[in-house]
Amino acid sequence: MENCTNFILINTSDCEQFRLNLIDFGEYYDEPYRTLSIVIDSVIMFPVALGNFFLILSILRYHHLRTTHYYLVLNLAISDTFVGVVLLPYDIYTLLLPHTSQQKITCLLRFAFHMVSWSSSVSGLFLISAERYIAIKHPFRYPVIVTGRRTFATVLFIWIFNIIVSVTPLLGANTWEPRVVCVPSKIWDMIYGSFTAFSLLPVILVTFFMFASVIKTSWGHIDAVNKQMNVVSAVTMPENQRYPNSDDLRNLHKAKMMALIFGIFLLCWLPFCGVLIAQRILSGHQQLAKAKVYLLSLLKINSLLNFLVYLIKSDTLRKAIMRLVLCKVSRGRHSRK
Repeated sequence: MENCTNFILINTSDCEQFRLNLIDFGEYYDEPYRTLSIVIDSVIMFPVALGNFFLILSILRYHHLRTTHYYLVLNLAISDTFVGVVLLPYDIYTLLLPHTSQQKITCLLRFAFHMVSWSSSVSGLFLISAERYIAIKHPFRYPVIVTGRRTFATVLFIWIFNIIVSVTPLLGANTWEPRVVCVPSKIWDMIYGSFTAFSLLPVILVTFFMFASVIKTSWGHIDAVNKQMNVVSAVTMPENQRYPNSDDLRNLHKAKMMALIFGIFLLCWLPFCGVLIAQRILSGHQQLAKAKVYLLSLLKINSLLNFLVYLIKSDTLRKAIMRLVLCKVSRGRHSRK
């Protein structure tokens, strides 16, 4: 068994087993997390990919959904689709074959996929909150500030920035070497790791502020109309002023739906971000490291919950998706005949 210590050069089954026993793969590959993560990834992979794919197709196909707000919803759906199509299958692959984590590219690529997925998800939600904030707080300036060209340029810039940041370890900002434990704290450069840990929190806080402001203003509009109805007699009040303005109701509905999405986002992300920052401050804390990898599953589940909220709470999107699905099924039956 002495020759087995040089595990890079051997390929026999006995030495392979020796290598698996010798190397500590890190908390991302340890039991029971490894089995739990494989199960969760396998269960949600197809719903995440298929659900968000139909959401994207619906927005692209139907003209009444081709607005700035729904294009930003599409942007968030693209990042969630990436989770189902790329991240989850690759995670399952590395977890089923943990020895592959000892290969440099395989190891670095896994966490590059993680960074692309999570950074695009956070920035996508940030853009939606910014669009709603401008629509509610500055409605008269909205057509000037939020244009199709400006929105497209912003989304494109953020995607390019996120991809560049995510592949930085692959381009050299890493401390990987043979036999290293394949976890971010071991393979990422210290400056890069600190940047990823501390950059998420400000974005989440600003997003929270904008969502809170949107909800408060939208509810204020409705409350003002209700008070007016109590003061003025319903008999003497003009017909078009008896009920809240349809635009106010529409904005409130969108605000409530986005508040639900953001609330779910906070439940999934804040524990992970808190543990991640604490781990950076208290380096080497084993319990924090284990807690972080378990909380990572919440981030994956969040990609499915976004689609479910849209499907349940948005009548417009639900009808569009159902129409698209039924149309595809109907065409498939006719083609078989």
